[in-house]
Amino acid sequence: MSLEDAEIRLKQCLEEIIEIIEKTNVEQSSYTNSRDKFDSNKQIMETLTIQLNNKLKSSLDALSLKYRQYFLDFFSDYNYDYKKGIFNETIKKYIIKQLSNDLSAIINSFDAFQAAFNGNLLLVKNFVEKHPKYKDKSGIWDTTLLYSSSRNNHIDIVKYLIEQGKCDVNVQNRTHNQNLSKDLRISPTSGSTALHAACYYGHLDIVRYLIDNRADYFIKNDAQETPIYNGLLRYNIKEFFEDFLIFNYSNSNKNIPQSTTTITNQYLWITY
Repeated sequence: MSLEDAEIRLKQCLEEIIEIIEKTNVEQSSYTNSRDKFDSNKQIMETLTIQLNNKLKSSLDALSLKYRQYFLDFFSDYNYDYKKGIFNETIKKYIIKQLSNDLSAIINSFDAFQAAFNGNLLLVKNFVEKHPKYKDKSGIWDTTLLYSSSRNNHIDIVKYLIEQGKCDVNVQNRTHNQNLSKDLRISPTSGSTALHAACYYGHLDIVRYLIDNRADYFIKNDAQETPIYNGLLRYNIKEFFEDFLIFNYSNSNKNIPQSTTTITNQYLWITY
């Protein structure tokens, strides 16, 4: 199955689930004035849970591991056990609206994460405003909105995500899980932050901006690389850190420090 087909199949599955949920909302409203409202709603929610169990199990089994795990990552709040193919408890009435919204977020996320990569601020903004709880999530390609926009030098999106979207400046990409992947190689993208990307690709303006907003330049990705290390092959980034950190290391040591220990807010370089 091609990636495009997998995406289409997942979207269709989610749209069908949303339709089932919306139908349930309509059915619930018809019992508003019934004396049997409580019992009726309980039965409706039990039926809905069974319907979703059946739909999710059949649909997820047909997806590739990557797309299945992407859905389950977004769906982690709902106590769904994929191995058993069931929700561990009956879906509650009060979460119906949020459930539908979260499923819509997964559908919209494909375009939003691509927009962050391509530089489409409007699409990114619409997604973050509509689905703010997902602003720091990783997309299907395992990178965050902030990482993708920093990687491709879209500083307008980076500024929006930090200043208005209130994204975590040190949010890390999805980490490598060997239990879910047959590939034992660790990608340097795994666990990386926006600063890792900006340093690696030599985007100095974004590097400055992220650090001004308290980005951690010693945080390590899954390959145990810091943003400083990622920038060593970029002359402009290397020069920036040499100037930025010059007051912290002696003239006799020309190596840029790779880690710190913090004592009363003062940095002491311990690894060169």
